[in-house]
Amino acid sequence: MIAPREIPPNGSDGTEMDATETARELVSVAGTKTDGIPADFLARHVVDVTAGGDWPVRRAAMEAVLRRITARDQDELRVAARPPGGAVFGAYATRRMRDSERPYATWLGGLHPLRASCNCRDFLRNSLGLCKHVVAVLRDLAARRRFERALAASAVPFAEGRRLTWDPVRPLAGRGDWLDRLALVDPRQTTWPGREVDTGSRRVALIRKLVADVEAGRLAAEPAAVALLRDERARPGLTDGRVVGPREIRKALASLKQPLYAYQEEGVTRFLAAGAMLLADDMGLGKTAQAIASCHALWKSRRVRRGLLIVPASLKPQWLREWRLFTDAPLTVVEGGQ
Repeated sequence: MIAPREIPPNGSDGTEMDATETARELVSVAGTKTDGIPADFLARHVVDVTAGGDWPVRRAAMEAVLRRITARDQDELRVAARPPGGAVFGAYATRRMRDSERPYATWLGGLHPLRASCNCRDFLRNSLGLCKHVVAVLRDLAARRRFERALAASAVPFAEGRRLTWDPVRPLAGRGDWLDRLALVDPRQTTWPGREVDTGSRRVALIRKLVADVEAGRLAAEPAAVALLRDERARPGLTDGRVVGPREIRKALASLKQPLYAYQEEGVTRFLAAGAMLLADDMGLGKTAQAIASCHALWKSRRVRRGLLIVPASLKPQWLREWRLFTDAPLTVVEGGQ
């Protein structure tokens, strides 16, 4: 299982003192906006999930948590189902007060540190380790005066047998691929880390097998893990054969007129293997070159016959020059007014 993130113990470098001071300041930021959830609990959680970040990062994280608390109140979210037997940890269902739609699956496994999972879009993307649905569960515990009991209780796993766990908190540096934080816990085997699976066809096969095992009941999975697996399985690149394999990628990049830098090759390879990507490199690092190399590889591997590049009108001449510098694939510039 993924080890819980912890605040480092006190040492000569004063790490614990700094974390405590930061938590105290975050409590001040939270003020009375926590809707009954203990502010010191939220502050410690923010310090936990922003380990390695500076004060602006941690303050922004606390403000983001407070926005989820406000959203819970505005949406009138409530707990529709609780774990059986009066347990504080386990599977919850959360929904709007007067909503007849299927409730969200929200799981709570521990508070020290917070271990939660939800299949909503926000939980999958925000890297906070909580969402307004998890907030609804925490608020429910506080309203029923069970929060202290939950703080004192030992964390519980999602399931006893084979299970998939997913750490929702992205590292501040690194790839940021959600699969890197997926872990298969099997009492009969060594824990399998998702980051050991490369891109391309192996990833496609793995995703399909995991989804099949989950849907057949052979594998338990936290709500967020189920949602992420199904999202990736449904992505166009995984269903229509447009994912480019590692060998094809190497062959296509070798046929470029100009070689790419190593970090540019990594960007192009990740895009071609995943089928979609948002590239956010700084200015001057060659986003245009990576986009052109990706187009070149898709064309050379016969994944696409034609495509459309949409760029600001003033940059069309620059794109044409860069295109001809890197690839011999045909290009037509479309001119005209609106």
